[in-house]
Amino acid sequence: MKKKKLIIAIVEGTSDQYALDDLLNQLTSDLIDVKFAIVRGDILQQDGVTNNNILSRIKDHIEQYLNIHKLKRNDILSIIHIVDIDGVFLDENKIIHKDDADTTYTKDGIVTAYKDKIILRNKRKRQLLNLLKRPLKVLFFCSLYVSLNLLFCEPEYILIFLNIKCTIPFSNE
Repeated sequence: MKKKKLIIAIVEGTSDQYALDDLLNQLTSDLIDVKFAIVRGDILQQDGVTNNNILSRIKDHIEQYLNIHKLKRNDILSIIHIVDIDGVFLDENKIIHKDDADTTYTKDGIVTAYKDKIILRNKRKRQLLNLLKRPLKVLFFCSLYVSLNLLFCEPEYILIFLNIKCTIPFSNE
């Protein structure tokens, strides 16, 4: 029997894995197996992640996964980075300041006591997501964006969801 090719889905946590496991496996053929690499949080918001090192951080997570599971690059068909965009494409006027409010995502936007921090977080995360869209070389990689606020984005940002293909260079091992 032919060895199955792998799709590795990078997710924030086990709840993402549980929510997506059956769905992603149903969408693939019998010749493809979906495996999950859990990074324990949003890699785009981890301390020390910058525009200069985001690609190497993702590459490190993937190479660590390959080493732990004794896989080679040739075993992988593609890598999908599933990203909760946390409302980062919302227009700033949809981020409402309210003293003493917990940060809450609503159908109209985000209500928070920390409007300036949310705006800075969104700007930083948008920059990183834009870097992950760039075509690079070698192994197929894409980011799949998920958000409760997708329907409330400005129309031009929804186009970003259609442009998800990019690749990250990996060693030939």
